[in-house]
Amino acid sequence: MIPGAATDLESVMDNLEDAVALFSPRGELIFCNKAMSALQLRALHSLPADSAVKQIVERTVAGRKSQGPISISGLDPGDTAERLMVTHAIEDTGGRFLGAMLVARNIGYLSQVHSTLNYSRKLAALGRLMAGVAHEVKNPLNAMTIHLELLKQKLARQPVTAGASNVGSRNPDPGFASAPDVTKHVDIIGKEIRRLDEVLNGFLKFARPDELKLQPVHLATLISDIQTSVTPEAERRRITMKVDCPETLPEINADPGMLSQALLNLALNGCQAMPDGGNLKLSCRATSRRRVEIDVEDTGVGIPPENLGRIFDLYFTTKDQGSGIGLSMVYRIVQLHDGEVEVQSTPGRGTRFRLIFPQA
Repeated sequence: MIPGAATDLESVMDNLEDAVALFSPRGELIFCNKAMSALQLRALHSLPADSAVKQIVERTVAGRKSQGPISISGLDPGDTAERLMVTHAIEDTGGRFLGAMLVARNIGYLSQVHSTLNYSRKLAALGRLMAGVAHEVKNPLNAMTIHLELLKQKLARQPVTAGASNVGSRNPDPGFASAPDVTKHVDIIGKEIRRLDEVLNGFLKFARPDELKLQPVHLATLISDIQTSVTPEAERRRITMKVDCPETLPEINADPGMLSQALLNLALNGCQAMPDGGNLKLSCRATSRRRVEIDVEDTGVGIPPENLGRIFDLYFTTKDQGSGIGLSMVYRIVQLHDGEVEVQSTPGRGTRFRLIFPQA
């Protein structure tokens, strides 16, 4: 075997999402990757007789034929995930039986991957659609803004009328409002046009974000910068802010600007969720499978269960002045970095957003 090949193979196996174990022809456990170790798989003889793992492996060893797939829940008392389990009979080139390989696939994780792929396809289609929408909508908006300015200039030169009693006015029409009243309506129209333009720009930024500029990012430094930016808002709301991000944490490949935008959005959202004060915590840690987790946790009002599945939907918001773009952008940015987002929230107790990224 090539030197180092065994180590490389073991590393590959440990990074698999699937739980994998190898058994000898006598049913002895001879190898399992990290995903299977996490399920606390033990030797077959120590498993109860009704164990699905024991039964499927023993059938494979006895009959020297592959078994499954079968669907089971709870390979371990602490594991509630639904898994698809299959065994493969392993033979050498001469047909000699070498043992059995057990593979347990997390169906829930697979569904999440399919959901992410579908989301990506929708975003790609949305980006193509927005290229045309931008041209068709922004040009009329610009024209409306220009003509509103011209109308305001003409109104400024219009003599002020007092309605029907102003007989000497150049505009004695009693149905014509006074210039200040008309100007007020024009100002409102202008404000709404600007708001529509901001919404459209946010939509465009979401559908067609800036090109990623990936580089190794030292998270302790980036989180410290986020803390500096958020501290004034936290102090104004009587919020205690805590940061736990070790200097020795592995770097991740990221676009510093985009990642900062996502974390700043989550931190400020956390502050807004605590109108009466509370605690905001930003923490980082290295985890298995060469991943790094970043948590943004608050002790605020929480998210109602009926809204939890919609918080990343574009334009969904429960805030009076919210745009419904912020959390969608967070999800989009994490996705562009090949990361994952997890959310846990309890109404009245707070919310935790967890961003998971591959190490550099």
